[in-house]
Amino acid sequence: MLPLVFVTTFVATWYKSLQGDKDFGRKASIFHLSFFGIFICLNTIVWGFFPPSGHDYGIWIAAFSGIGLHPTAYGLVEKFSNSD
Repeated sequence: MLPLVFVTTFVATWYKSLQGDKDFGRKASIFHLSFFGIFICLNTIVWGFFPPSGHDYGIWIAAFSGIGLHPTAYGLVEKFSNSD
């Protein structure tokens, strides 16, 4: 179910941005990262914490890619590069 949620947030954000709703990316990013946070918490409670390895890398990469859904994530690069 986790990959389906991740793909759905990306598709929904892309669709809403085409419709002109730029604020939806912020909401989708928060949902995306919150869903992953709940998943990790439940996973840790049941099996304990294990650092990502093998097939787990894909889940972690997909989860942290939710940061890219946030509209201000792109502005951070400009902010840091213009601070010189």
